[in-house]
Amino acid sequence: MLVIDGSHIKLVSTFDKAVNPQNYLKNFQPDDVAGNSITISGHGFVNGTAVTYEAPDARTFVSRQVDVNSNSLNPDGSPIADSNADNIRFFDDDGNALAHG
Repeated sequence: MLVIDGSHIKLVSTFDKAVNPQNYLKNFQPDDVAGNSITISGHGFVNGTAVTYEAPDARTFVSRQVDVNSNSLNPDGSPIADSNADNIRFFDDDGNALAHG
């Protein structure tokens, strides 16, 4: 048995999977997702295999991280679209830029 969180468990087939779950994780990248499918080569799963998805922690941001210039507005008051703007920028605790995805 593997404890997922305070209210969920997962039955596993071996003692090693219960005490060393990190050895059995399968990682994937955002571009491995299409529609409602995740494609990972060499995964060892078969159709019907139960899996547990562990989402990364959500990132937070404040208005200072948004690179929209409020002084540059369209006549209707909306921000001017800038295809070169990243719009939201994430940083680690040391101020280093992080990828948003």
